[in-house]
Amino acid sequence: MSDRRKFWPRFCRNRLAVISLLFLVLIHLVAFLAPFIAPYSPEKINLLQRFAPMSAEHLLGTDENGRDVLSRLIYGGRISLGVGFVSVLMSVTLGTILGGIAGYFGGAIDSLLMRLADGMLSIPLFFFILMALALFGSSLTNIILAIALTSWMAVARVVRGEVLSCKALEYVEAAHSLGAGHFRIFCYHILPQAIPSIIVAATLGVAYAILTESALSYLG
Repeated sequence: MSDRRKFWPRFCRNRLAVISLLFLVLIHLVAFLAPFIAPYSPEKINLLQRFAPMSAEHLLGTDENGRDVLSRLIYGGRISLGVGFVSVLMSVTLGTILGGIAGYFGGAIDSLLMRLADGMLSIPLFFFILMALALFGSSLTNIILAIALTSWMAVARVVRGEVLSCKALEYVEAAHSLGAGHFRIFCYHILPQAIPSIIVAATLGVAYAILTESALSYLG
């Protein structure tokens, strides 16, 4: 039995993994079905019910404008998940390209790109994001771009390491000798070996992006 066929039975035997997967699916379903699940509009204001406590009418109470907290939480989940997935998709794409170029070609290109990554990792990126949003505005698009452009380094390092370990393998050298181009060798022979590591980095990146977006929202 191949590793792919072994994965699902092994996964199902791990109770914690199954519970975690079900919990994640539930969160995404609730966020996706927010218009049908949320009891109120997230923008509905009722000043007569400001700071109402938890009750059957408002399960999590209301805020300073009388808006239902549960409804705002459900709708807010859509924004957070959207920011997380889109920014990570962009950062993974950028990190894969830069890490692949650095590892595949090596030399001065590798040194330049890795020094760039080291330089970005050496500065407090959250404050860098705050300054960027102060200059260009705090729209949702700018938040996604700021997070994506400051979180590609981990993926680039992972991909670079995988490329360095794979490009000297016999089947890669055989593809070279048969006349395969650099793009084909990277996409068909090297990149698939890095996908598991990229997935792990991406899942951690989604959590980082959501936490960053939440912190930015808290700070206004």
